[in-house]
Amino acid sequence: MYTPPVPPTGRVARGITLIELTVVIVVMLTLISVLFMAGRAYKEGADRANCILNIRTVQQSVRSWQNVNNVPADGVTAIDEDEVYGDGKFLPVRPSCPANGSYTFAVAVPVVGSLVVDCDIDGHEPEDSVGW
Repeated sequence: MYTPPVPPTGRVARGITLIELTVVIVVMLTLISVLFMAGRAYKEGADRANCILNIRTVQQSVRSWQNVNNVPADGVTAIDEDEVYGDGKFLPVRPSCPANGSYTFAVAVPVVGSLVVDCDIDGHEPEDSVGW
């Protein structure tokens, strides 16, 4: 008959101790929390990128409407939203911020280098909009 080796203390070592189990659980929870933080950072970055793309799309649509209709970019001439937004127009719908921010739309055609749309969330503005 086989008998397991007996450690010097006289007890047979079986399984894992409570401390070892606690350490494993703490390590697993740490890895899971890092995973959730990375996922949240990815979502915030994707929302920021989509917001900047929305701003660029509106900018290009208004500039296209401005060029087609020979409207000056003087910051005074009003934007005719009925001609810019809608089915078959330059932009099908007025976009909204993917991070639930709110957009402020300009009422007049801005001067070159200024944006038509601003988002109220910090960091959702493009760093450079000179060519827009």
